[in-house]
Amino acid sequence: MTREGRGDLADKAPHLLYAGQLSYRADELFHKSVHKHPEWTEFLLITEGEGEYLIGGTRYSVRPQSLVVYNPGVWHEERSFPCSAHRMMYIGCSSVQISGLPPGDFLASDVPPVIPLRHRYLSIKEKFYELWMEYVHPGPESNYICDHLLAVLLAEVMRELHHRPAMQRRPSAANAVSVAKQFIHENYPANLRLAEVSAAAFLSPFHLSHVFKQQTGQSPMQYLRAYRIEVAKKYLLTTDHTVGTIAGMVGYQSETHFINLFQRQVGVSPGRFRQTAIGAL
Repeated sequence: MTREGRGDLADKAPHLLYAGQLSYRADELFHKSVHKHPEWTEFLLITEGEGEYLIGGTRYSVRPQSLVVYNPGVWHEERSFPCSAHRMMYIGCSSVQISGLPPGDFLASDVPPVIPLRHRYLSIKEKFYELWMEYVHPGPESNYICDHLLAVLLAEVMRELHHRPAMQRRPSAANAVSVAKQFIHENYPANLRLAEVSAAAFLSPFHLSHVFKQQTGQSPMQYLRAYRIEVAKKYLLTTDHTVGTIAGMVGYQSETHFINLFQRQVGVSPGRFRQTAIGAL
């Protein structure tokens, strides 16, 4: 099948060359001197921290939940802001072919190489993670799996760039609370932050916090914690999972932290809650 027009992936699948992660603490300055990749395309997913990147002679501010794209041969330099942790996931690939663009180029020259991902951030982050895991823990047919995961990832980025449906328009402030709640309900196991919730609702963190508190009496993060406890209660009543397992299922890596939160909100420990409920049957 032939595809026409800029913004479509060609039928030939791109090939993954490498995948990895970088993590710098706030007391470490992240800096990569000016360099280029003459034969492959590179993608950086910024998960934490801010910085200033020099790309093709232009300076760009880089923030969390953004994707940085380096076409082959583009000179670039990366630097984090002082006192700011900086974390990213990255992939390099060859055989990228976008209709209407030179071989290897993912973006046209008039498209900024720093892309805010908005509501697609978590989905794209998950795909980066799947690629990284397949790359560092290869198994049978890993090359095939990596290349097809990469094709799906790039297709989703292209959809964000060129094919945003009308239903994704910014909601009103009143509806933004409902959008934020839905986003929390669907993503509560993840390590959610206010910036991610507010981006899904197309409001600034400050504005979302204000309207959310007005409508619910809680901040978005308080609502997230309360919802996690409600889900945990459901698991305690309907499964035989351990408390530690349930803690992980609702988004807490520390069982002790989860138990303290549960007891503070419910009035009893998770174990006592389960025992009391079972005894009442």
